[in-house]
Amino acid sequence: MMRNALLVLGQLSDEDFEWLLESGAKRRLSPNEVLIHEGRSIEGLSIIVEGELAVTHSDDREVARLGPGEFVGEISFVDQRPPLASVRSVRHATLLEIPRQALSDKLAYDHVFAARFYRALAMLLADRLRHTVRRMSVTNSDTPAGVDDIDSAVLERLHVAGALFERLRDNVLERPS
Repeated sequence: MMRNALLVLGQLSDEDFEWLLESGAKRRLSPNEVLIHEGRSIEGLSIIVEGELAVTHSDDREVARLGPGEFVGEISFVDQRPPLASVRSVRHATLLEIPRQALSDKLAYDHVFAARFYRALAMLLADRLRHTVRRMSVTNSDTPAGVDDIDSAVLERLHVAGALFERLRDNVLERPS
C-alpha cells in the first residue's frame, strides 16, 4: 500500500531520504524466494519498490499481501525480536534493503534523524493497527481507511512524499543488479 511509504517518507527530511538511498542496496527476488524466515533474525529493513510479497505463518496461511511502498521487517527492527511470520515474493520483486547495522549506527549518532525515523515508524505501525482493527470490526468492516483520517500536518507532506517515493523507485530500478 503506497500509503505506508507516504506516511514514512513524509516525516523524513531531504537529508534523511538521501541517506536511505545511499545506504540501501538493491535486492531482486525471484518468484517464491523467501525474504524473511519466521523465527530467524532479519538483516535489515526493506522497502518494496516493485512486485508483490506474501506474509505467511508457519501453517502456510497467508495473512497479507504487500506491494510497492510497503516496509518489510520494521517490527523486528524496532523490537529486536525474530519475526512471527515469513515473507516471500509472489512474483519478481525489487526492494531497497537498508542494512540493520548501518541503520542502527545512524540512529545512535544522529538523534534528529532518529526522532523523525521513529516517529515515521510509529505512524506506520499505528496506521497498520487501525486498519487491522477496522477490518476486524463488524460495525466498521466496510469503512476503509482513507485520506480523511490522516492528520492535517501529515497531509501537507503527502505530495512531497509521493515525489520522494517515485525518486526512490527510479533510483533503485536504475541500479545494476
